Amino acid sequence: MQSIKVKSKNHPKDTKNKEINLSNHGKSKKPLIITLGINTLFIILGLLMGSPEEVFGKEASFITWVSFAQLISISIISYRIFNRRILSITKKEAVIWALISAGFLFLSIDEVARIHENMDSFFHKKIIHMKETAITDRLDDLIIGIYALIGIGVLYKFKKELVIFKKALPYLITSILLIFLMVITEVTANRFDLLPFLIKDKAIAHNVYDLFKIAEEALKLYAEAVMVSGFYLCLQISKGITKQSN
Repeated sequence: MQSIKVKSKNHPKDTKNKEINLSNHGKSKKPLIITLGINTLFIILGLLMGSPEEVFGKEASFITWVSFAQLISISIISYRIFNRRILSITKKEAVIWALISAGFLFLSIDEVARIHENMDSFFHKKIIHMKETAITDRLDDLIIGIYALIGIGVLYKFKKELVIFKKALPYLITSILLIFLMVITEVTANRFDLLPFLIKDKAIAHNVYDLFKIAEEALKLYAEAVMVSGFYLCLQISKGITKQSN
């Protein structure tokens, strides 16, 4: 049985050092199984719809909208957690959840509006005044990794609040690993230039390139699915804390 002590300050509804039993919250793995299953079905559907380059290589494919739905879901869940937490702690202590909500709202807009791709184009046209090269064209891929690092930094800043939700840590770690694997595949398959250099047989190189395009989108969807499940677990924990601290 797992329990934690929740201590907060300067809030009329606080329960100082009250032990909160979390053993009955978030035990079920159903949300994770469901989200992974749904994403697997979408990936299979994508494979049946056409070539990997057409379905997984284009930013405006239906896979983009699946990703958008997951990111906006995380934003909504995070905001619901924020509304729960301010019933037990101060807004200053709970602001991390509002920041997470805003961050994923931005990412969802980025997914469909291609903000980081446009940043890449702006960098080439307005900053360095040159055409894209094999190296600089991969800048937008690296921006995703920078987003992830910023997110990790924000989470570390509010680690005292997040300790309460440590049961969701495996979800966070798994999603971060999937994101960085996605960045590696995205950088590798950004253009059909690196793989032909590594693989001399052009036909095999093309097949590997297609597999990397599929893997890139699959890793992104699975990372988001794990995050949706992890934040849903945090929401259940926050509900339990609110009920037992009032």
